[in-house]
Amino acid sequence: MPKRHHSPNAKGRILEVAKEIFAEKGFDGSRVDEIAKKANVPKSLIYYHFKSKDAILEELLKTCLAEYEAILDEVSTTQPASSSEALAGRIRTVYLKFLEEHEDTIRIISMEALKKGSEKAHLAFKFVESFMEIDDHHRKRSGQTLTAEARSEKMVVEFFTSFIPVTLFSCFRDVWSEYFDVDQEALSEQFLTAYNSTYGEYRRQK
Repeated sequence: MPKRHHSPNAKGRILEVAKEIFAEKGFDGSRVDEIAKKANVPKSLIYYHFKSKDAILEELLKTCLAEYEAILDEVSTTQPASSSEALAGRIRTVYLKFLEEHEDTIRIISMEALKKGSEKAHLAFKFVESFMEIDDHHRKRSGQTLTAEARSEKMVVEFFTSFIPVTLFSCFRDVWSEYFDVDQEALSEQFLTAYNSTYGEYRRQK
């Protein structure tokens, strides 16, 4: 019988396994028993670290958001990506890289958001809330403010014309490339061209 893990790394192992299972089967279709078996830990240890399956998802989201906010904060302190080349470069080297590293968590959140009547659909909004909070902070430091109407418009634009397209591209890129027999680098360039003509144009007008 394989030895069960009670090491300090057990919590991290539980999170990694839960993330894999949630991404594969969906949050509702996943069971704590299955996580315990694959992580090779007793079920009681999972409940020692997490009160519920929901708490596991919350921890995954918290970790993902923390890194996202760190990236946003760093990007906000640099020169705005106003040119087409600069914007494309930032998406390629910063945001797509982040989405690749957190692919499973992003898939889980996306699946929950698309379920009709899901109580977790709002989780995707946490990303645009973080974006706006950091944007507000840096605007205040430079003596700038947005009206309530302008802020509301910016939130809509950032979420629906930037975050959602980039997120979905990250999720579909591999299967699109395989299905249509397209080189991934070429596909990324085509996406960035399209992205630049929509969201990029909005940014250049502001």
